[in-house]
Amino acid sequence: MDESSPTPQPDPLALSRCLRAELIAFVNDAGARRVLPSVFHVGRPGGRRGRDQLAVPEEGYFGPGLRADLVVQCLDSIRPLRDDVIVPWVTRSGDLVPFDSDVAWAAGAREAFARYGRAFPGFFVITRQGWLNLSTGDIAEVRIRRRRARSP
Repeated sequence: MDESSPTPQPDPLALSRCLRAELIAFVNDAGARRVLPSVFHVGRPGGRRGRDQLAVPEEGYFGPGLRADLVVQCLDSIRPLRDDVIVPWVTRSGDLVPFDSDVAWAAGAREAFARYGRAFPGFFVITRQGWLNLSTGDIAEVRIRRRRARSP
């Protein structure tokens, strides 16, 4: 962990492209399921799972300290480079409004990014409808059509 100077904020255009790629993957993975679990992610949105990003399923008993520790462990595991687009986000079903668990993850992520010495790029909530940045309140509503698997 390098505490000397925080990393610069990611380029907004690059971040938007990454979030759109993650949204498309989320919608396609969700398929026709109506209720989806809430899952916290950290890393590069739209990247390869396990290499560029890690996920932690939501559990009701997670406290603020545990959430921050989990985010730090995820950041340690993916070993982000200084100029990587590294952001925290939650994928879930529902509307583009903050849920209690979203706010709790955002607080834990903000603490972890500070411990790690990285600039906090915002906290994003991704649903089928688009994404919401909890830090700024910006909403990007995006229409994504799910690709259906067709038999040959």
